Parts: sequence; structure tokens; C-alpha cells
Amino acid sequence: MSESTDVSLPGPLACAVTQLRDWMLSELRADELRTTPREPLYHYTVEAALRGIIEKQQLWCFIHNCQKDREEVKYSLNIARQAIDEEARSGGPYARSLLCGLNGMLDTVFDDQRFDFYFFSLSAHRDDAGQWANYGDKGKGFAIGFSPALFQPNQKTPLPCPTENAFVGQVIYGREATFARHRKGVRKLAKLAEGAANANPWLAPRWQQAWFDSLNHEFIATLLIWNCLTAKRESFHCERETRFIILWERETFDPARRRHNNRDYIETPLPLSTPENIVEILVGRDAPGDAEAMVTELLTSNGYPGSIPVRRSAAGP
Repeated sequence: MSESTDVSLPGPLACAVTQLRDWMLSELRADELRTTPREPLYHYTVEAALRGIIEKQQLWCFIHNCQKDREEVKYSLNIARQAIDEEARSGGPYARSLLCGLNGMLDTVFDDQRFDFYFFSLSAHRDDAGQWANYGDKGKGFAIGFSPALFQPNQKTPLPCPTENAFVGQVIYGREATFARHRKGVRKLAKLAEGAANANPWLAPRWQQAWFDSLNHEFIATLLIWNCLTAKRESFHCERETRFIILWERETFDPARRRHNNRDYIETPLPLSTPENIVEILVGRDAPGDAEAMVTELLTSNGYPGSIPVRRSAAGP
């Protein structure tokens, strides 16, 4: 998301950009509220990642293009294109022109060097064979159970440090739900632009290109990308995934960006050693026999409460 409106635009048009941003942020927060976790969320991982999370009290959020399924975001992006096309056909002249420009940006939206999007995946599944097979080192890894208290939407305004501006949302599954959410955002964008243009007929034609670029930039960087990162095909419904997502303009991450195994990531802090913030740690069924003792020592040596249960999984990959 952008930090400020393009100050070169005339006041009424700049105001429309601000209105769009404010509405989109309210939508993201509303989405969080609707899907606020009430039960623990689990992250299945390997030993090295477990150690990093426990020792640093940080989550490693990897950049979006490091996903296993490289076609995932394209699925939701293609549905967004359908919503844009539908709205363009029914909208007024300014809306059609705006959405035509937006449509033209979609092919390169996730390759655009202006934006970065990082996320950390969690599942509502506790001790799930599929999660162990796909993410828990084939049953030799670990699953960290995080308290839902860590993921409550209690942040009202963006923080100065971009790595701390996280949004948490459940992934939605299937075309129908994905299309409805994209359509809502596209309709708001089109209606706002058409209304502001008609209210300022002496400004809109002269500033149309710069203004539309600013509106589309804001829309892509915030809501469209959020909708794409939190939607999957119906076939993935069994994963019950929640995503911890950080999105901002690329340059703001330059001081914080790290690289591991040719993958860009950022670290974001969470108070994991606070009592009850980690509810348990599961040890994979096929992990070494001393894995429980290793995890207990890891927690103790890093100042975690001694009450955190460390249990062996009953589910195989």
C-alpha cells in the first residue's frame, strides 16, 4: 500500500484517491474481523525454521513468488479480470476508461517492482497428515501451535516500520466467493472515479491519466493483491489456511529484506515467549526419538514458560 497520495494531483482528485485508500483499509480490517481466529493456528515446518522462530521470536515471511504453486495467484487474478470486464461493460465512460487501464496492468501486477508482498502460512488443522506430508518435513518436522491472541486485528493505523504492518485473513476457496469479493472492490473503484470525475468536469479530462494511474496503483497495491493472496481453488479447501500478510511498496522493505536459499524474506517480531502465546509444539511422528527433549531444551534456554506442552504427533504423512 502507498504511504501518501500523489500530491501533484488537484485537491478534489487527490481526495478521491485518499477516499479509496481509506475504504480499502476498512475492508481489510473488516475482513480480518470476520475471520479472526478463535482457536490455535499451526505452522508445520522443519527443525531449522523451528529454531529460528523460537530463538528470535520472529516469523519469516517469504515473498509471494516463492510459493510451491506458482499458478496460485494467477487463479485469483484471472477471476479479478472477469470482474473488471463485467463492471467496465456496465459502467460510465470514466469508469470504462479507468478499468481498461487497470485491466492492462494485470499481466504484470505480480512482477511489478514497485510492490512487495510477504506472507506466513498457518493452518487450523492440528496434527494433520496432509500438513505433515506437505510442510512438516514428511513427518520428521514440527508444528508450532500459536495462540489466536497473536493474530487479533487491534491495529488501527499503519506503523512506521513496514515489517510490522501485518494483516491476517483466512483463505477463501472457489470461484464464486473469489469473484464476489473482487467485484465488490472493482465496483467501489469504478463508482468513486465516475462520481469524482462528474463532479469535477473541468479537472478530470486534463488530469485523467495521472489520476487514473494513481487510483489503479492504490487499488492494486492494497485490495487487489490482498484478494489474490487470500484465495485458492476449491480443491485446496482441506488446508484450512490462514495467512499472515505484509504488503507495501518495495522500496520500504529494502533495509529489512533478507535472502535464504535464493528466496527473499522479511522478519517480523511477535511476543512468542509471553505466557500462553504458544499453546503447544507437536513433534512429527517420524522425528528422532530425542526430539521432544531437544524442543524442551530449546524453549527453556530461550526463556519460554515451562508449561508449554511438547507432544508427539499421532498422525503420519
